[in-house]
Amino acid sequence: MEKRAEACGFRLLDCTVIDEGLLPAWKKDEGQEPPKGQKPRGKRLTIRAARYEGMLQIIEPKAFGKTLENGIGPAKGLGCGLLSLAPSKTQRDG
Repeated sequence: MEKRAEACGFRLLDCTVIDEGLLPAWKKDEGQEPPKGQKPRGKRLTIRAARYEGMLQIIEPKAFGKTLENGIGPAKGLGCGLLSLAPSKTQRDG
């Protein structure tokens, strides 16, 4: 995450990595859909998932907005890479 942060418009201030373990995934073959009644072709995959919790600082709003909209990392198409944000406690308490 640290390697990608700056290009994605943010800086990590505090970060804890939580290993979510290995998750099964399925990558469907590109191309035509199989005939009705046949299973789609593809590959069974195993991906290592992680959750990052902490605090970040937005340093480039335009790049960060794009990251927030599109996600981060190579497994976005497999359900990973979502950014979920909340204001910091200091912002909430004013």
